[in-house]
Amino acid sequence: MRFFLILLYPFFLAFSPLNYAWEAAVERYWRLDHRTRTHLDELGSFASKFAHAEAIPPQDALLLDEILQEFSLLQKELGLFQQGLRRAHLSRYHLPGVSTPYDKEAHLNPAALSMDTYVETLLGANLDLLGYELLRFYHIAFLHQKAIRSRMEEQNGLFSAIENRFMKQSFRVRFAKSLLILEEMQESGDFFRKSLPLWAHALIKRLDTPLCARMKKEASFWGQISGFFSEFLAKFKIRIWKTLNQTEYLISKWFGNAAGAINVQKFLPSISIKDLEALKKELQPGDILVEKTAGAITDAIIPGHFGHVALYIGTPEQLGGISWEGRPLNQHPALRPYLEELQKGHTVLESIRPGVQFVDISEWKITDLAVLRPISPKEIPPAIIRSMIYPETAYDFRFDVNTRNIIVCSELPYQVFHKLKFPTRPQAGRISISPDDVAVYAIRNPDQLRLTHFFHKTARVMPEDAFPLYRQLVEKNFRAQE
Repeated sequence: MRFFLILLYPFFLAFSPLNYAWEAAVERYWRLDHRTRTHLDELGSFASKFAHAEAIPPQDALLLDEILQEFSLLQKELGLFQQGLRRAHLSRYHLPGVSTPYDKEAHLNPAALSMDTYVETLLGANLDLLGYELLRFYHIAFLHQKAIRSRMEEQNGLFSAIENRFMKQSFRVRFAKSLLILEEMQESGDFFRKSLPLWAHALIKRLDTPLCARMKKEASFWGQISGFFSEFLAKFKIRIWKTLNQTEYLISKWFGNAAGAINVQKFLPSISIKDLEALKKELQPGDILVEKTAGAITDAIIPGHFGHVALYIGTPEQLGGISWEGRPLNQHPALRPYLEELQKGHTVLESIRPGVQFVDISEWKITDLAVLRPISPKEIPPAIIRSMIYPETAYDFRFDVNTRNIIVCSELPYQVFHKLKFPTRPQAGRISISPDDVAVYAIRNPDQLRLTHFFHKTARVMPEDAFPLYRQLVEKNFRAQE
């Protein structure tokens, strides 16, 4: 129906006595209406695809980011459009049961309004409806989808902002006033039936929805009282939810930092610097490193055999030998800021409690180390480029794969290797990925991820013995978690 109205829009304007004043505004509205409808269709497809998903895969999370970016652009354009329609007369219109005592002089008489004011009110009401439909769809679609809500919240608290806006009484009052004024003006006589242009009738038809009827019903005195308490409870719920999440995060952070500070590995045997230096020369860009530190209390707390994951980025010379879109990978804009760091030998990217940073593997004090190499060379360049958004990112003390502005060590390969479907698991009310979840992938999918080097109890394991021992250690602990 809306698409049909858009097609007839030029015909409507041709018979409009007000087209000199409202032509551009009405055309802008119908374009925005069509764009919003397209956006909601894309959103609906995404929401139905992940209706029961516990985690949003990284490649699909990028699509969600694009959808949310379009939502922000639509909200911004709606806001700017609304600012152009001041509708100052709404302040003089009192909703039923609200103005006591009733001031007849101060009350707006809709029958006395001009045609221009009517069209301004009509267009404003349509914009309110468009914004309300947009907010309502987001609110209903993602209210119970924790994975998507987590993704939205990390973008400046987007879902909470939508919920606040959706429940906001001032927004609903403005919408209801516009609808009631239009209703009174249209009942005032034959003036509008004879004088309204065709495109105005199309806008009136657009307001014939259950949402508009509900909005007018909620404009009653008791409807507003109910709306006030609904808004209050919504804000209270958001405030409590954020407080609990922040408290949980701070407790986890305190415990993680305290546990991370307890590391006696320097008093225990570790893989020698000589062996680590030799291994550095054999690593290739994109290698995933999983390690165990027997002297770290965090390794005892983390379930499974391994306790940490990192990503080998490579030297500038190695990256220069990899082609990406017809040019050396070390010339990519995402990598240029870090070439000096890589040149110094800080070729490994890892997420530890201070945050994501480049380190030199030869400085590690560890007991076990496995090198997992992606089989497909096509996966390496995009993965390394994606990893460059993470340096200096804060550590994820929530251990939630559905967020990206904070990241834990094992989330790094999960986020950057889109073709590798690493397993995840529910843990403490969120979806997490452990180092062993990364390690087990090389056992279950050797055609995609291959074990190339393995150190166990500080000693290098011979190639013929490496995989059987690795498999025995990882699967033993992995089965215990399942």
